[in-house]
Amino acid sequence: RFELSGNDSLLFIGGFAGQVIQGDISDCSSDGPVRVPEDNAGGTTINAGGFAGLLVNLNDTPSSLTRCYALGSVTAYGQGKLYTGGLVGGSLCTSPTSGQNTIQECYATGAVTAVSRAGGDTSSFSTGGLAGYAENTAISKSWASGAVSATGNTSSSGPVNAGGLAGWLGYHTSSPLQKKASIDNCYALGNVLADSPAGRSVYAGGLVGCAQIDANEAVEYSFAAGTVTAQSNSSGVAYAGGLVGRQESGILRNNAALGAGVMAKSGNTKSAARVYASKNSSGTTSAANYALNAMIIEEANSYSTFNPGTRTADTDGAAGRYGESAAASAFRDRNFWTDSTKLNFNGTAPWDLSGVISRGHPTLAGLGGQ
Repeated sequence: RFELSGNDSLLFIGGFAGQVIQGDISDCSSDGPVRVPEDNAGGTTINAGGFAGLLVNLNDTPSSLTRCYALGSVTAYGQGKLYTGGLVGGSLCTSPTSGQNTIQECYATGAVTAVSRAGGDTSSFSTGGLAGYAENTAISKSWASGAVSATGNTSSSGPVNAGGLAGWLGYHTSSPLQKKASIDNCYALGNVLADSPAGRSVYAGGLVGCAQIDANEAVEYSFAAGTVTAQSNSSGVAYAGGLVGRQESGILRNNAALGAGVMAKSGNTKSAARVYASKNSSGTTSAANYALNAMIIEEANSYSTFNPGTRTADTDGAAGRYGESAAASAFRDRNFWTDSTKLNFNGTAPWDLSGVISRGHPTLAGLGGQ
């Protein structure tokens, strides 16, 4: 068991390493729980991950994780910026002129729980089944299965981001030279909750809470199978998407949403949809995304309402926020996943489709724990 408490401005904790700076790690694992306790006294920024607290690209020398995994749960309480993930808490780039961090052929199975407390700067709060915060980072051929829960108990201008794979995926906004951030050939199975009793905005996605990537970068050839809930008291915005909560920019294509339901609850703006709940009108593209036709989509006008009276439309096509509907039987058909006119997943590498009939989805070839 790994437990951290302190008064330093920056706190890092991981089951294998606190920080990985200009480093490449492969074929390593951690299996113990990671915890930043509720009585933690300090930390203006906390990075907590099941394997590593933080990956850093420093002076154009990126870091990477390859064939690494974490099995333990991750729990973090903090009163500052809080980044929590099943594998890595955060992945960032300090000088984004070239290169990007990579997470490849990795997985995490533990539940991830993050809670912000009063005090300090809580403007940035991201929680994910694999990575909490992924800046200028490429995530590929990886998966996560743990439930994700992020609770913002303080009011703040920044949203609570929660995703089955990544809470926030984006690029370093200070430089136009390097905007690379992407997800490909990945999946997430855990249920996702983004909650704010204090009334801040909440973005929850089965795969990604908030995607803020370059217009030419993509979240693609991936799927999510967890239920998604975004709930905010009072004036907060609530976005819940089967794949992505809020798509600020970038491409979303050839993905599948398989969860049982998505729910958004707020007295203010709220949106729940099978693929993405909200996106910018420019700089975003969505195409060839499919969703389970039995997925329940509900929106409630109150944080305390648990039996909402609004049910949204079922489908608006493969390019829309509800996606193209498909029955459970379709997702148990190998040809549906590999058909170039539908999901167009590769049927040999990296995907293993041998268990599609029983599971209702493929797995990643050569990766353990599935």
